[in-house]
Amino acid sequence: MAPMTFPIVNELNILPIESPASERSFYMIHDNLVFMSPAVQDFRQYVLEKCRL
Repeated sequence: MAPMTFPIVNELNILPIESPASERSFYMIHDNLVFMSPAVQDFRQYVLEKCRL
């Protein structure tokens, strides 16, 4: 098998996005009938405590 080759990037310009302003929305759904591991329960509790609007 031939080794993989990757193109060489000589110059990389990173341009910041100035507009439009971005906003992200995250949603969580909770169902008491679905098993949640302790890690998921802790994460859910963390979100509820830290992200109250």
